[in-house]
Amino acid sequence: MRVLVIGASKGIGLETIRQALAAGYDVRALARSATSINLSDAKLKKVQGDALNQQDVEAALAGVDAVIVTLGVGLGDLFKPVHLFSRHFCGKLLHCRSHPHRPHRRPARGILRPGTDLG
Repeated sequence: MRVLVIGASKGIGLETIRQALAAGYDVRALARSATSINLSDAKLKKVQGDALNQQDVEAALAGVDAVIVTLGVGLGDLFKPVHLFSRHFCGKLLHCRSHPHRPHRRPARGILRPGTDLG
C-alpha cells in the first residue's frame, strides 16, 4: 500500500513518515521543502511541491491508496486568520481529477497496518 503524506517535512508529518515506513508502507512525502526531509529509505519518495497548488497535489496523488494530511501553520500564524484548512482547500484535495476514489473521512487514530480495509 502506498500512502501520501502532505505536509511531511517536520513535526507530525515527519513522525507520520517514520511510523508509516516502520509499518511497512511505501510512502510518498509531499512538502515544499521535501529535500530537507532527513530520512533515507527505499520505500520513501520525497516530492517537492506545494499543497496549495492543485497540479502539485494531483501529481502526488497518482498511484496512492491513502492520503494523510499533516499540514500546519507556524506559531506566529496562529494569531491571525488561518485559511489553510478552508473548505476551498479541502475541496481541491478531495476532488482532484486524478484521484477517482470517493474520499474517506476517518478520524486520525494512528497509522493503519498493511491490509487494512479503507472502505
